[in-house]
Amino acid sequence: MSLRSGNRGFVLIGVIIFVLALSILGMSLYAVSGYEAAFLGQSHDDNGALYSAQGGLDMVRELLAVPPYRMAIAHSIEDTLGIVSARAWQRMPGGAINDTGVVDFASDSAVTVVVTARAGSQSRQIQASYLPHFQRDFYRRLFTLSGTSLRIWPPQWWPGSVYIDWLTGTTSATVEMGPDTPVLQHSADQSWTSRVIWDATPSVGVDTIPAPDVSGYYASHPTAYAAVEAPNGTGHSLTFTAHTAGTIGYYRSPQPAGDYSYYESGSTLDLYVEGTVVWELPLGFRCDGVTTVHSVGGPATLVIVGSPNLNRVSAYSDPYIGLWFFSGLNVQSGVSVVLASDGQVNVERNNSAYGNVVQSASALAVYCPSVFLGGPVNGRSVFDHPESMDAIIADLESADALPQPRNAAPQGFTMVRGSWQDTTP
Repeated sequence: MSLRSGNRGFVLIGVIIFVLALSILGMSLYAVSGYEAAFLGQSHDDNGALYSAQGGLDMVRELLAVPPYRMAIAHSIEDTLGIVSARAWQRMPGGAINDTGVVDFASDSAVTVVVTARAGSQSRQIQASYLPHFQRDFYRRLFTLSGTSLRIWPPQWWPGSVYIDWLTGTTSATVEMGPDTPVLQHSADQSWTSRVIWDATPSVGVDTIPAPDVSGYYASHPTAYAAVEAPNGTGHSLTFTAHTAGTIGYYRSPQPAGDYSYYESGSTLDLYVEGTVVWELPLGFRCDGVTTVHSVGGPATLVIVGSPNLNRVSAYSDPYIGLWFFSGLNVQSGVSVVLASDGQVNVERNNSAYGNVVQSASALAVYCPSVFLGGPVNGRSVFDHPESMDAIIADLESADALPQPRNAAPQGFTMVRGSWQDTTP
């Protein structure tokens, strides 16, 4: 056998080995590419879950900054944008955890938000803590005045008390002012305090105070019910009981009267309130007789929102008065009253109100540009804002049931430095 014939078939074997090597290389590259594709897919899902969780944090933060300000709102974003679960909570004084109720914006305790999101096969859980920004509350005191200072017809004030008489300057009743300053006003003019008797420095705060946005409130809070009017012998009664129990009833007057949304020219007006009621009076309110507020079926809250009518031209129709209790305001026990107006609020007894007369509101909050108070000739005026009323104010605010300050900055949150954490199990 020759040497040439002994090498026969070598090229074929070489080609087979070369093809086998290419096949192995191709299969390896295919396996690697598959692995990279899977890795990229997992990475894509992981990033998607992270972005969704971060978006969830932002959504919860924004939802908590608007009414009803409740922690439970965090759950509303679940099952959207890949969010599996969301929870917000705040540690309250005493150590209790609030994860359903209203955010305490006055607290220095941070709100912690935890969000879990899933994308494809990957899930991420992150959390962050936020310090609440407190918007000044203009309802948690007796009087908050965005315009001129308080006007009182010859009063006498004692520490923590208000004494108001129309002419005599004598009185014997006290008023507890609640936990905040009795008066917070925009005007620096405190000349009225020179007519006030204090045992200590007058408790009057001066600050920049925006007027309540009453016109915007009417637009965003349409009335669903009309108060029911009936004669009461010397005047009329209005009944506010048509709304569903446990809800806030938004009411209008039965019909406008002349230059006012409601004008009682008779002797008395009785208001019967069940639960929580808002009475809207875009053209204002006036009662020439005594206005008395009664509860129906348990504790009640009445919010009266009124505006001045600048087109009033008849006698004694001051176009700048939004709410005018011309012969006094009496609020029965068990009723809280909030008065809000972009005009002046008058609570007074007229000159003919002689005798031992009392006008009293034991749970009252007034927010408006200016207030005029006047007492009877022989009697007294008693106004109070107890600390217990602040819980009622908080509930009203959480339901967006009160006019907000005009052009005021909204509630908000600032992330606590270093609080962002990836807590994925």
